[in-house]
Amino acid sequence: MIGVVGLGTMGLGIAQVYAASGQDVLLTDRDDAARGAAAGRIGDTLTKRVDRGRMSAEEREAILGRLRVVDGTEAMARCAMVVEAIVERIEAKQDLFSALEAVIAGDAVLATNTSSLSVGKIAEGLDRPERLVGLHFFNPAPAMKLVEIVAHDGTDAAVSTRARDLTEAAGKTVVQAPDSPGFIVNRCARPFYGEALAMLEEGRSAAEIDAALVADGYRIGPFALIDLIGADINLAASEGVATAMNGHPRYHVFDALRRQV
Repeated sequence: MIGVVGLGTMGLGIAQVYAASGQDVLLTDRDDAARGAAAGRIGDTLTKRVDRGRMSAEEREAILGRLRVVDGTEAMARCAMVVEAIVERIEAKQDLFSALEAVIAGDAVLATNTSSLSVGKIAEGLDRPERLVGLHFFNPAPAMKLVEIVAHDGTDAAVSTRARDLTEAAGKTVVQAPDSPGFIVNRCARPFYGEALAMLEEGRSAAEIDAALVADGYRIGPFALIDLIGADINLAASEGVATAMNGHPRYHVFDALRRQV
């Protein structure tokens, strides 16, 4: 059984991934409205797949049958792994993992979906920091094959292996990433967004920049991708990497992105 905490777009996508692989999944969020809407939001997503012929109605019902929304982390005592997908604030993540540590089994894996925070820093203060690992999915999680697994210096190798096995069994391509600023993908992606934002501030339009990159072979332009991921998430990653890299100009955070948020 897998637990997912945080029922925004990313958390719901992660829950769907594991449920589609045959795992029973418990979902929760501190927000009542998010918990109340979770089943309906996933149901609507799966209905679109049925309507497009990408999934049978029976598969949809089977996935929904493996998902259960619970009131809080106390209900996750039986989970083999709990994935956190909450706000990108280190204190909030530390508080959540401390609460989870008090209820889950001693051999259960704690996984953070952070996109830019240090996994080692998140582990500080835990009684057993060795069972925390980064498990970074990309949005939309059901469609994107890549997942970064990020072990901090104290992560138990068996914890990383278990998280990898569960995620590969869900059909994902898992790559080992260092616990360094931006891991792999976000470190590479900052200049992709940054050059586009620089051109935007110089007077080019977002549509013009996106069209140029799509014409050159990209599947999606940088501004469409920011919209898909969420400008707030993109900004948090940008600021996190910029801070960690001591303000290196390659990772400059543009005012245009801040204004959009």
